Amino acid sequence: MITIVKAPRISIFAVLVTLIGAGCARTPQQKEARYLANGKERMLKKDYPRAVLEFRNAVQAMPSDAEAYFRLASAYLAMNNLVGAVGNLRKATELNPYHADAQVQLAGMMALSGVKEAHQEGEKRMLSILKVAPGNMDALDALALNEFQLGKQQEAERQLQEVLAKFPEHVKSSVALAQMHLRTHDLAGAEQVLQKAAQQAPRSVEVLTALGGVQLASGRGLDAEKQFRAALSIDSKFALAWLGLAAAQARQGQQDQVDQTYRAIANLPDKGYRHFHASYLFQRGRRDEAVKEFEDLAKRFPDDRELRTRLVAAYTLTNRFPNAEKILSAALQSNPEDSDALLQRSSLLLRSRRVDEAQKDLVQASKFQSDSPRAHFLLSQVYQARGDTGRQRQELNDALRYAPSFLPARLELAQVLLENNTPRDAIAVLDEAPKEQKAILGYVITRNWALLAMDSQAEARSWVDRALQVSREPDVLLQDAVLKLKKHDYTGARSSAEEALQRVPDDRRAMRVIGASYIGQKQPTEAMRALEQHAAQYPQLGAVQQFLGEWMISFGQPEKARAAFAAAKVADPHSAAAALELAKLDINAGKPDFARQALAQIVASDSANLEARQLLGSLEVKSGNYAAAREQFQKILEADPHNVAALNNLAYILTNYIESTDVALGYAQKAREAAPENLDAEGTLGWVFYRKGLYRQALNQLQDASAKDGSSATPNAAIRKYHLAMTYFRLGDRNRGTTALVAALKIDPKLPEARMATAVVRGTPER
Repeated sequence: MITIVKAPRISIFAVLVTLIGAGCARTPQQKEARYLANGKERMLKKDYPRAVLEFRNAVQAMPSDAEAYFRLASAYLAMNNLVGAVGNLRKATELNPYHADAQVQLAGMMALSGVKEAHQEGEKRMLSILKVAPGNMDALDALALNEFQLGKQQEAERQLQEVLAKFPEHVKSSVALAQMHLRTHDLAGAEQVLQKAAQQAPRSVEVLTALGGVQLASGRGLDAEKQFRAALSIDSKFALAWLGLAAAQARQGQQDQVDQTYRAIANLPDKGYRHFHASYLFQRGRRDEAVKEFEDLAKRFPDDRELRTRLVAAYTLTNRFPNAEKILSAALQSNPEDSDALLQRSSLLLRSRRVDEAQKDLVQASKFQSDSPRAHFLLSQVYQARGDTGRQRQELNDALRYAPSFLPARLELAQVLLENNTPRDAIAVLDEAPKEQKAILGYVITRNWALLAMDSQAEARSWVDRALQVSREPDVLLQDAVLKLKKHDYTGARSSAEEALQRVPDDRRAMRVIGASYIGQKQPTEAMRALEQHAAQYPQLGAVQQFLGEWMISFGQPEKARAAFAAAKVADPHSAAAALELAKLDINAGKPDFARQALAQIVASDSANLEARQLLGSLEVKSGNYAAAREQFQKILEADPHNVAALNNLAYILTNYIESTDVALGYAQKAREAAPENLDAEGTLGWVFYRKGLYRQALNQLQDASAKDGSSATPNAAIRKYHLAMTYFRLGDRNRGTTALVAALKIDPKLPEARMATAVVRGTPER
């Protein structure tokens, strides 16, 4: 059974894994050697993006040399780009099947993949290496790890014990064997292996640190501290021992000592640890001190991008957005190709809904890091802001293609699929996550929503019960409420939703469950009362007022809805959602001028608000201002070229009012291709064909659309029947034309199309 954890932490298992893995005149060979040397230097400085560039150049110089691909794979691995690493390791081993380092590294990754086929391949590769190099202990370790994953536990342990019998001082084998014991929760067995290894290699800081980690996992903080201090007495710069010491001190409640230990870690020679004390302060809630320390570090080491990144993150988390943007803009002024700064600034711009500027930064960043999963993830947010779900999904898929372990992208893609009513696809995406991520609470929560969407109540109930044992997170409480609601336990559902709402007062889902619980008990008045009371309790929360307004609309209370939306605008003067709903109320109340003014203000401040543009365009059509309507629909298509409503509306007004049927046909065909089941798009395409005199093509579209309408009595269904009647008459089929015309007249005889159809019957001009 998987144990759910609230957030990923550095575990002893992770420590063990770390310890295991721990010119024109030149010939192509000379060029490769120079690039390899430059790349290795960049790797030592942990400048992995530039190392990748150097190793790529080496590959281009000597595309048949396995070593160049191996080095490139190592750089990708350092950047956590597993796809890039695996691809280049495979290429290296294809070019040279006996490149032991590449084969071992690839097999090691396969051992951690959680995929049976990968474990089998890893086992096969190591057996091949051992045929030519039977004493390769790294290969033996990788072989054992893959065998262990294949369920050959005894064989794997025997393999490692044989290695240790011959080479008792081989630290990696000891740690690998201890790791196997840990995987079966055998802490005593892991400690026994490491105690024996410590006797054989008493000055091995790796073994002492691993031993301390096992003792810490066993709850023996004092014993663990002794092991970490012993390791540091041998190598005072061994970072993992320092980290273990800090964890042991924290376990014993020695916060002053923890503070001093993190200061020592920050002063280690490896620049990657410079931020540790400041980060520790931030995590302890001493945010002002942390920000000050990050600022001092950034001044002392102005060329350290990682420190700048952390300073910007600290500014962002403390809502100092202008400070963050100032830092990044200064960096880009000195180096416009700084992809890290471009990515961070784009994130800030997205936060403030400056979508066009964010996209510009991301396009620029992609020129230098085309395989950056973060760039693709941020681009997905650009398309999300524009309502372009197709491109959003594509960017999320690209992010996962480059980094399958990038959990935020996986969860976001699953959420998009859920919103698209494809929960099975969401489950499939989630199930492809690495095994170690499947116990993270965020993963469990997202998967539970997919299970609920599939109505897999028993499985969802099981996971929710497990999650509730470790967390009262609002989402877990909501899932509990939804399950109770499905079982008609309205009181229990309301109780869980109310607890969630106490934690997050503006959670729309919790408010919706509370309302639904009263509706289930046939108490709509109580539902309104409860939501009104909640809104009165939180007048400063615009989202609460917004939800109340939407609820009142659903209950046919437009005046109460208007009051709620007005309150939402007071709470959040920049709320486009409240302004949009007020504009809709004005339209329904016959006040188009008020609505037009409000919608114009919305699109002026938020050019990406496509719904406001759509409404504004429709208002312009009704008022006869077709040029203005055309402008709005075209702006929608600039942001979302596949927007069916905009394509369809453009085609219709161009055909009916601007007399541009050739251009209209292109829009109508695109709308039909984008949404084959959309009856409006099908009907419009038929009408464009009619206006062009292509009556046979028109008949195909209008017959099909009208048949799908069936007994529908909507205005658009009537219009399609009028158009179909006119087409029949143009083709000389008066019987069918009359039948279609009678059906349309029964729905709505007052439509302008009724006069047009009558004119066709009489043989007079349509207009």
